[in-house]
Amino acid sequence: MSKREATGFSLVELLVAVLLAGLILTLGVRVLQEVQVVFLDWQRMAPEPIARLSEALLRADVQAATGTLNGYREWSTDPLRLATVDGREIVYDSELGDLVRLVRAPVESESGRRTVLRRVSTWRWRRLPGGVVEINLVYARSRDPGSRVTGSRAQLRKSETQSEKLFLRYAMRGRPGRRSW
Repeated sequence: MSKREATGFSLVELLVAVLLAGLILTLGVRVLQEVQVVFLDWQRMAPEPIARLSEALLRADVQAATGTLNGYREWSTDPLRLATVDGREIVYDSELGDLVRLVRAPVESESGRRTVLRRVSTWRWRRLPGGVVEINLVYARSRDPGSRVTGSRAQLRKSETQSEKLFLRYAMRGRPGRRSW
C-alpha cells in the first residue's frame, strides 16, 4: 500500500479560513464605525482647542504668580495684573471682544502682547483670601466645521454664536492651599 503525501490545505480548511477572515473583517468594520460615531460625538461636545489652550495659559500664569497688583474681593472687569518672581508683570484684559495677554519684563525682548482668545463677551475676575483667583469668562464658540448643518441661514447663524462659559479658580504660588479646582 502506498501512502499519498498530503501537501497544502483541503477545500474544507480553506473555506473555514475564508469564513473566519470574513467574520473578523465584518466585526472590525463595525467596531471602526462605532468608534467614529463616538469620536464625532465627543468632538462636537468638546470645547474649542483654543479655549483649552487659553485656559492652560491662564492657569500657568496665575499659579506662577506671587500676587496680584490690583486685588479685589468683588468681581472686577479691570485688567488682571499678576506679578511674578522674576520681576515680570503679566496683564490679562478684554479689549474689543478679545482676551489679550500683555507681558511687561525688565528685558525688552521678553515683553510682548498677544490675543489669547477671541469673541469674549464677558470677562471678570476677583481675588479671594489665601491667594486664590477666580475668573469668569464667556466667549462665543464657533460652529463645529465637522457637523452637518442643514436648514435656513438663521439656524446657521444661531449655531455659529453658541456661548461657552469658563469658570476658573486657581491658587497663586507660595500661598497656602495651592491647588486648582
